[in-house]
Amino acid sequence: MSCQLSALSKFHDIGAIKRYFFPTSKEGTPSRNDGTSSTTYHRPETETDGDTDNWDQDWGFDDQEATTEEESESTDAGGHEDHKNWLQSCLVSLSPTNDVIAIAHEHRICVLAQKWDPKKKGEEIDSNLTTIWEATLGVDERETITALLCLPLASQKRSTQGGPDWTCIFVGFSSGYVRMYSQNGVLLLSQLLHLERIEKFKCRTYSPPRFLGMAETHDELLIMYTKAIVSIDGFSLIQSLRACCNQVARATASGTENLLQPPPLVYKKWSLGDQEKVSDYVSCGVVCANPFDQLKAASLLGGFKATVKTSPPAMSVFMTTGTGPYVGFFYAVEGFTQPILSEVAIAMANKIKSALITAASGWLGFGAKGKEEKEKLPKIEPAVLLPLRYGLPDKRRSGEVIMLSSCNNYAATTDSFGRVILIDVQRGIAVRMWKGYRDAQLGWLEVKEENVEPGRNSDHYRIAQFLIIYAPRRGILEVWLSAHGPRVAAFNVSKYCRLLCPCYGMMGLNNVTCRGTKSRAFQCALIDPDGVIKTVDIPFHLALSDKSSKRARDLHLLKKLKNILKESSEDREGLEETIIELLSDMKVASIAHQAIERVLSTRYLPVKLMQNVVKTCIKKLDSRDSLDLDSKMMLRFCKTQRSLLTLYDTVSQLNQAQPEATKLSDVQVLTEVLGLPLHETTAALNLLRQQDLLTSTSCPAKQASKVTFKDASGPLAATSFLHAFSYRTLLSNEDDAAASTPSKQTQITISKEVTEERRLALADFLFGGCFNNCCQAQELMSVIQSSHLPPAQLMNLLLFHWLSVNDRSVSMLANLYELVKSITALADVSEVVVDPNLSSAWWQQVRSLCSQSENCRAAFLAVLACKSIASNTLGIRPKAK
Repeated sequence: MSCQLSALSKFHDIGAIKRYFFPTSKEGTPSRNDGTSSTTYHRPETETDGDTDNWDQDWGFDDQEATTEEESESTDAGGHEDHKNWLQSCLVSLSPTNDVIAIAHEHRICVLAQKWDPKKKGEEIDSNLTTIWEATLGVDERETITALLCLPLASQKRSTQGGPDWTCIFVGFSSGYVRMYSQNGVLLLSQLLHLERIEKFKCRTYSPPRFLGMAETHDELLIMYTKAIVSIDGFSLIQSLRACCNQVARATASGTENLLQPPPLVYKKWSLGDQEKVSDYVSCGVVCANPFDQLKAASLLGGFKATVKTSPPAMSVFMTTGTGPYVGFFYAVEGFTQPILSEVAIAMANKIKSALITAASGWLGFGAKGKEEKEKLPKIEPAVLLPLRYGLPDKRRSGEVIMLSSCNNYAATTDSFGRVILIDVQRGIAVRMWKGYRDAQLGWLEVKEENVEPGRNSDHYRIAQFLIIYAPRRGILEVWLSAHGPRVAAFNVSKYCRLLCPCYGMMGLNNVTCRGTKSRAFQCALIDPDGVIKTVDIPFHLALSDKSSKRARDLHLLKKLKNILKESSEDREGLEETIIELLSDMKVASIAHQAIERVLSTRYLPVKLMQNVVKTCIKKLDSRDSLDLDSKMMLRFCKTQRSLLTLYDTVSQLNQAQPEATKLSDVQVLTEVLGLPLHETTAALNLLRQQDLLTSTSCPAKQASKVTFKDASGPLAATSFLHAFSYRTLLSNEDDAAASTPSKQTQITISKEVTEERRLALADFLFGGCFNNCCQAQELMSVIQSSHLPPAQLMNLLLFHWLSVNDRSVSMLANLYELVKSITALADVSEVVVDPNLSSAWWQQVRSLCSQSENCRAAFLAVLACKSIASNTLGIRPKAK
């Protein structure tokens, strides 16, 4: 199976959001396929192929009205294009937990959250993104929104099932201020860290080390300015935000102004002065160079007399793209801390206090119209200059966007030439280039290997990385295997979509709370102009090849089969063809074996469908010239299940026949069928009459001593019937040599794990119809004999059913006699007929069951039938040797 686009969420009314940001945009008539919308371009004919100074030409004084109409049409076409491309003009941030999305443009911001829609109950998407906050931000008209980020904070409660506590909205402005809001629009914190325009927000959240020796990733918020990068420690950020939330709640509840000072933000600031222009950047985390790289770097930077430390220092790596050079690598050595000035902390506290008082006064009704006091700008901490360690120089190329993979080993960039370049982060070289992707948007997907093998450690999984490239000008979404793999999928999408790749999860997790918590619901999302947010589902087998690809592909087919069987609740048209097609496509026998077991354990599937599936698998295996061990075991399993399904289908048809009336009287049954003498017949009938008198209505206490409940579950299901049996799975060379002989076929036995209730239901299904005169005993035994069930277990099952109730009549003895006789004939003669001085194990089992039964009448009749059969068996006993 190939990858596919699946719906993740949906906007309630995306048209209203578009009108909020662009109220003056003219609604155009959308084409049927917005990805191939046409625009007419008009070129004024100012020159001709001939003489340009021809005085006889019409000067066009009378065409002013036509020219105006033509310009109007061109303006409408351009406006329609801008109207459809509004998502590209906005700042969009989708929370990795898929619960909050924020959209901003210039001064306006709109925050939407997931809300359940009762009208869509049972559908694939039962919730919509509904607007919860709209506002116009900024101190004046010159301050515009330039960066946006939705950051979910992990909950400290254990009852949230791993969901976020709340989502913080980070808004960056052109003045350099970063303001943090709650998802309901309450200002929590306002901070000025640098006097430049905020370009972008980047975030890194906690991730445990995958291998021993690797460093874990810690929480941090990265703010990119025009020429500087600020890194805020995640722990201090969370503490400050939680303190601000508590202050807001306290101020709202009490209306007091007794505000505590929140803990200051711990941050570091670096300047990227060695690069002419920085368009985008990524943080590659903390790395520690090996001794050889340490000596090489020291020699290149310090020369021959450079001093080398005994242990290589830990360094934070920043990778930038822009101009001069095209890609740059900056290293910040860890181990030093930048002091936070007291003026900055005091200004931050004043900012929080004034913002909270303003918000509380607006809610409580006081001071809403008061003049805001002008605050002094805090003293800005100077940035530490980071030297450019190395880069990829290209004077003509200008980088635009850089996107780091989840494993921090590859980064993809876009440039002004319409190229997508893949860069090896550790080696610092470009390893691949794609051409023809102007204005491309990038994303990364990390797919883990599915662990379905029992006993395999779940931590020893493999990871595949896929690069997602969205080309809006071509209207195509492509999936490429990194780093040198092929294109595994391509989708035709609209030209006006927006590709989002958060590359972070919930902030606030650690090595304990991250266990069992899904920090993000998606890795890469595509927002459609219709308001549908889609994700790309990629199977792991697309990253493999040859033998491993077959296994991974079959595992994905098995998962698809399970989902199909789980989604359906009844047999529907086309289900059988789908199941057979999936099983036929599987190449690995062990996985196909699991798929067949899953089909045979699905309760609502009819028996005919199960039989057709098993027959198809047998036919497929028999057509092969040679089979491996797994294929032989699968073939044996399929033949066993075919035999059991045939038995179930035939017995079900026999039980559905109309019952026939009994033609023999009680005396005829005892004398003619069982062959008892007349005096024994009379004595047996007298005992039965006395037993009937004891249990008649004259003795209600005796009659009510046994309480039984009618089985309302209906007939035995095929899945329950199959689960009641087991078979030998071991395969040896002797079995292969004698597989064609009937005596060496797989022996089916009743499972030891079957409960007493299941065993009784199985016995009632096999022998109940015969005792109700729905079928003849000989006909039933011919069907049961073909299944090769052990005779001892058949006898045990038959007596278990007979002795389960006490209301057995003499007329039923005829069928019981024939069934016991037929089963005894299947047993080994040495077990049935033994020396007179020894006890027969066969009849000892019968005596034990009858003596332990509480139903005396049924036990007495069973003894009469078995005694008659034993007497006949002793009559044919061979002479002693």
